[in-house]
Amino acid sequence: MAQTEATKDTTKHWKFGGFTSLQVNQVALMNWAAGGDNSVSATMLLGGFANYQKGVWSWSNSVDLGYGLIYTDRFGLQKNEDKIDVITKVNRAFKEKSRWSMAALANFKTQFAPG
Repeated sequence: MAQTEATKDTTKHWKFGGFTSLQVNQVALMNWAAGGDNSVSATMLLGGFANYQKGVWSWSNSVDLGYGLIYTDRFGLQKNEDKIDVITKVNRAFKEKSRWSMAALANFKTQFAPG
């Protein structure tokens, strides 16, 4: 049975993915002649993408998020990672399977907290 326009699967042109990461670090210095600070830090990273491909059109989207804090005896609690990075790109090939194409790209960068 042939699919009608209303029942065609339009999600097969999309690919989704991503990652998460939590990093925890500790530095403990004992009898250290060169100086240094004891510290504890934690950083959370998140990333994801959503990409579309159909015919001569493609659309790539990605987001990278990161936030981290570090505590030292000398400076107390501070952030050591803070980013929001969103990228989107739309691309159109001149013809099917062409090596030539034109694209438009937008990039948005900011952070979660001041400082």
